Amino acid sequence: MLHRVTLLLLLLSIVSFGQKTDSTKQKEIEQLEKDLISISDVSNEENGTILLKLSELYWRVEPQKGIDYGKKAISFYEKYNHKKLPDALVNTAIAFHYQGEIDSTIYYTRKILALKNQNLSIHHLGVTHNLLCVSYKKKGAYNLALKNGEKALDYFREINDSIRIPGTLDNIAGIYNKMGNYEKSLQYSLQSLRIFEKNNDSFSTAITHFNISNLYSNIKKYDKSKEYLSKALKIIKQYDNDYFLADIYNNFGSLYTDIKKPDSAYYFYKKALKFYKKAKVKNGIAVATQNIGINHINKKEYSKGIPYLTDAYTIFTELHSNEDLLDISTDLGKAYLETGQTDLAKKYLNQALQLSRSNKNVRLRLKTLEQFQDFAISNEQFEKAYGYQKDFFKLRDSVNSIETQKQIADLDKKYQTEKKEKEIEKLKNQEKIQKTKNNSLMTSIGSLIGFMLLASYFIYQKRKKEKAISKLKLTQTHLKQQQLEQELEYKNKQLTTYAINIMQRNKLLQNYLNILDEIKPDNTSQTPAQYKSLKREINKTIQSKKDWESFKTYFEETNKRFVDKLTQYSPNLTNNDFRLAALIKLGMTNKEIASIFNISSQSVKNGLYRLKKKMQIVDSENLRSFLKKL
Repeated sequence: MLHRVTLLLLLLSIVSFGQKTDSTKQKEIEQLEKDLISISDVSNEENGTILLKLSELYWRVEPQKGIDYGKKAISFYEKYNHKKLPDALVNTAIAFHYQGEIDSTIYYTRKILALKNQNLSIHHLGVTHNLLCVSYKKKGAYNLALKNGEKALDYFREINDSIRIPGTLDNIAGIYNKMGNYEKSLQYSLQSLRIFEKNNDSFSTAITHFNISNLYSNIKKYDKSKEYLSKALKIIKQYDNDYFLADIYNNFGSLYTDIKKPDSAYYFYKKALKFYKKAKVKNGIAVATQNIGINHINKKEYSKGIPYLTDAYTIFTELHSNEDLLDISTDLGKAYLETGQTDLAKKYLNQALQLSRSNKNVRLRLKTLEQFQDFAISNEQFEKAYGYQKDFFKLRDSVNSIETQKQIADLDKKYQTEKKEKEIEKLKNQEKIQKTKNNSLMTSIGSLIGFMLLASYFIYQKRKKEKAISKLKLTQTHLKQQQLEQELEYKNKQLTTYAINIMQRNKLLQNYLNILDEIKPDNTSQTPAQYKSLKREINKTIQSKKDWESFKTYFEETNKRFVDKLTQYSPNLTNNDFRLAALIKLGMTNKEIASIFNISSQSVKNGLYRLKKKMQIVDSENLRSFLKKL
């Protein structure tokens, strides 16, 4: 599975990113390094100041040098000035994080907290807990990540840090996104977006757009994902920052992989790798390398893809990044399984199994379950495969539930509506200001002619503003209507997906039954009880009415007028008649309906014929056309 990045989101609230160009930074670095050499007294306070500044400048462009200068600053302040020791530790921890060395990041942040109240400000505590938040997130320890994120948020709110508050909100949003709680993720993202827009902070707004893009990719709303990612790219291009550009290009590659455009995906992955190498970011290099490998594997180019995956695995191992190791181990297991190298597949999938037990990343857990199922089938362990498959569908359905999708759509709609209302309010305020100016001017002139001229001008301005407000309100009404139509279309797409999931599940279960029949013992009296129990469980699942009851509930909520009219035409329709009519309304073919019901296409045709007779539709009229217009 492709690997999206969230690193740039999680670093946002640690520091306030400057707008200096790379060339300006380089000149500043060169001058500071010359000044450092010229200082003869190593105990000179200026020596420590320069080391601190260099560690900060380098962590963004060359993390290893940021680490080196940070360590020198720590040594200096431990010896000569304990007051600035927390700053040196923070800089070093951040440089390690940019380098992707998570364990080292945690080590230095704990050293900061070990100072306790000694020279530690609220700002230091906020930054430290935020670093722990992003580090634990990277290790897949989401509960610890959330705990430290909320602590950081409390500290930043205590000092009213308007830069780091929304950045930390974005961090927490990214964690909920990884956990599959997309509604909560969007809530935090929209909170941060409102603050950034209010502060006219375009850079940070771009970061939040990036975060929201990831969220929409996870729920398979790719048009919305591309929209937000394009917004982020447009803004980030105004800044000289190879690291962030690489992140965006990588996620464009992942987006094109999702929509089955492998050539476009490959182009963006290669572009991302180029920028990660330029920025000397190990974690990013590994991510892009992994994605290029997956791109080759998806095209069955195993001899090209496996070396890329192996290189990425080596880097992630060096960085001790458990979440990334889980991801890459599953990819390697899949690749070796598809090439028939079962021993190597077993090795990497077993490692993935161990790592997945302590990981709450929903995307990775789904991916791992899918590969375990394939591995079990390849080894004819059908009961295990069936268990993995049940776990897979249960987890996926909990994430992609129609209710969750609706809540996310509602949040996005609320944000867009609030934005329009703010524009209307702004126009009204402008009108009030203009009115005050006009009144003052009329008083000053004090003449009838002046009054009439100003009154005319005021009326003109008022009508102009009223017209603008009316137009905005009309736009807002149109937007709401459009959103309702989109929501209805989206719900029907979800219902179709729901039905197709049932079809895919039943088809897979039927395949299991066929395989079981092939390996059935000749003497039925000697058939193991476990064998009979497994067949019974599979048949029970295929014939389950629970899925159809849920489908009917969702369908009636979305298509109430259709259901009412259908009942008017024929009050005596059976449940099967209703299901058939609903699936036709959703645009499904006879073949697809046959797969869902686990019957033949001829049986579907017979059912359609009986339905047409019950509804007393004339022979010359097509049943499908009639139901779609209903």
